[in-house]
Amino acid sequence: MDGAITAVKGRYEVRFERVFPRQIEAVFAALTIPERLEAWLAKTKIEPRAGGAIVLDFSDPPYRMRGHVRRFEPPTLFEFTWPETDAPEPSVVRFELAPHPEGCELTLTQTFISRGDLPNVAAGWHEHLERLAIAADGVSITHWNRRREASLADHYRAMITD
Repeated sequence: MDGAITAVKGRYEVRFERVFPRQIEAVFAALTIPERLEAWLAKTKIEPRAGGAIVLDFSDPPYRMRGHVRRFEPPTLFEFTWPETDAPEPSVVRFELAPHPEGCELTLTQTFISRGDLPNVAAGWHEHLERLAIAADGVSITHWNRRREASLADHYRAMITD
């Protein structure tokens, strides 16, 4: 299921909506507990409170993201900043969870993304979200698929119209 891209005042927003046949608490744990985040996203250090630090260490290629938690409201909302290399202000990543008849609905938005980063950001979230459900189940080993993410980046690049 594709994400949506929207232009907002010279920068962009990427939005994904997914339904997971899982308890809302299990999905929130996969978004906020370091061991669970490592299973689907990256090695993580987090201070789970508004104003706390969040550090994501990606291994391939090596990249360290250092941001700050803006909102932490278990089990429905988690939001943090994500600095960008070519932008004066960081983008904002927001995970919202809501009950759904089949389990829970996740809405992921990342706002204030610069055009240069947009295709890779969208492709990265798309690929990583494909592995979130098994992390919610407590599975500790998932594997990032570089080839899949590269093909998704081409797909999202084609979606940019302005």
